[in-house]
Amino acid sequence: MKQKARLEVSRKASKEAGFLISYFVGTIINVCFRFFYYLYLYNNGSYWKYKSSDKKIKEREYEIEIKYKAGELNLERDYKEKNIKMEDITSEARIETRFDRFNYFRNRDKYFANLISIIDGIICDDCVNSKEILYLDTWLLNANEISDNFCFKSIRRKISEVLAYKFIDHTKLNEIKKDLIIIQKNLLELPYLHLNSIESGRHLFEGLCKGILSDKELNDSEIKYLQWFLSKNDNLKKNYPGKIIYNIVKDILQDSIVTEEEREFLRKTLISFTGCDIESGVVDGLATQLPIDIINKFNASGKTVCLTGEFIYGKRSVCEQEIIRQGANVIGNVTKKLDYLIAGTMSSKNWRYTSHGRKIEKAVHYRDEKAIPLKIINEEQWQDFSYSN
Repeated sequence: MKQKARLEVSRKASKEAGFLISYFVGTIINVCFRFFYYLYLYNNGSYWKYKSSDKKIKEREYEIEIKYKAGELNLERDYKEKNIKMEDITSEARIETRFDRFNYFRNRDKYFANLISIIDGIICDDCVNSKEILYLDTWLLNANEISDNFCFKSIRRKISEVLAYKFIDHTKLNEIKKDLIIIQKNLLELPYLHLNSIESGRHLFEGLCKGILSDKELNDSEIKYLQWFLSKNDNLKKNYPGKIIYNIVKDILQDSIVTEEEREFLRKTLISFTGCDIESGVVDGLATQLPIDIINKFNASGKTVCLTGEFIYGKRSVCEQEIIRQGANVIGNVTKKLDYLIAGTMSSKNWRYTSHGRKIEKAVHYRDEKAIPLKIINEEQWQDFSYSN
């Protein structure tokens, strides 16, 4: 009897243990299932896409890019309506918003356009020298947006091979000249690069000027090529700053003699436009050293405006007359009632040590320390918005 009782107790204990084990296992499975299910829903169905290969991500990026180029996506408009993360892009290094991607494509295209025309500016006088090669190598070091491109890598490799020699003879320079022409052709054939817009034309012109300035000299062949380039691009020739530079070049070549004064004036004008002052060790972006505000619009009508520095557009009096024609009130000094201080493009990077630097410093003081709602803009912004208006 005792043995039967023990067996019965043992059976009951086994059943209860089995029930408890089954219960806990079932609970764990249920919790896991719900966790992954809700995680799947939370990620909008994209959880299992996290393991997508980098190739698929790049294909998706390329599809978005093609749609944008074809006009099927208005990324800037979409951003204003809703700040949405791009689909299928999971790496933290990827651009997160559509507006950021819009800016990424614009910056990338700007660098490509610049590079195409920098090569054009280097070879337009039918020769290449070591200074130009060194400039190109330095510029490429700062062009991170296009560093993954095959043509970019090809140029860097070719330049590295040439610069590895202590002495660069004409044979090596002629070889790299041929290589640059081939690489430029390949860049022009990139399927996603479109160079037909006004903005692209301006970037091409900017690159050409940088290429011409790259050896710190400006010879007659380069000046003539600059005139030819502008004469073939109506949008550049009719708008700022191409219009101004075209008239300067036209006047210089009118008598078929280029004086040293004319050559130096044109060189300084191109430096002011591009921000490329090789003698000061700056290959790009000189204008950004001024404390300029980023603006979305400029309407001079009814505004109080002050001018400072030297302008590509013309003498200060000519600029004042143009701004008055646009409906503004022009004053000679910076006051608390000022709406806009416009700095000329030819303002030096050492603006703090010049006479017009006093106006800029006073405007910065009012803007940053006194919270006066004035804007400091440059000649380029003034002209761009004036033409668009």
